[in-house]
Amino acid sequence: MLLLRQFPPASDNPRSAQIGFIATTWIYNFSFSAACGPLSWIIPAEVFNTTTRSRGVSMATMVSFAVNTMIGQVTPIAMERVAWRYYILFVVCNFTNAGFFWALLPETSKVPLEAMDSLWVEAPWFVPSMRRRDYLEELEREVEEKVGGGKEVA
Repeated sequence: MLLLRQFPPASDNPRSAQIGFIATTWIYNFSFSAACGPLSWIIPAEVFNTTTRSRGVSMATMVSFAVNTMIGQVTPIAMERVAWRYYILFVVCNFTNAGFFWALLPETSKVPLEAMDSLWVEAPWFVPSMRRRDYLEELEREVEEKVGGGKEVA
């Protein structure tokens, strides 16, 4: 963003600015692809139980493609009118998403799909206040009772 402000695309830019822009773009794309990029596909597949999973993932995919289409339509206009400042929108969105993931989405590792309903019903609204260890023990006991009828399954 700073490179675009200092060296706008229409100007005669030095070679070092061009290399810097390419390097920062690659670094950003790599870090986004390794961290936040897959979340829009992983989270819907993790948070729905087996009954509603296909519908939930379908809806998430539809919303993702709709938003990506909107961004594709708006970006040329925004770049023409506000130039490099358009990227501030994405910075704000990334920080907002990070806060959302941290505050509102409970951890789903080691939680079976059959227990997702219980996870969403029993988890507190503000997830960092949840004592995960106690909650997982209760979920594991519930799943064991549902699957094994209360008896140990070999």
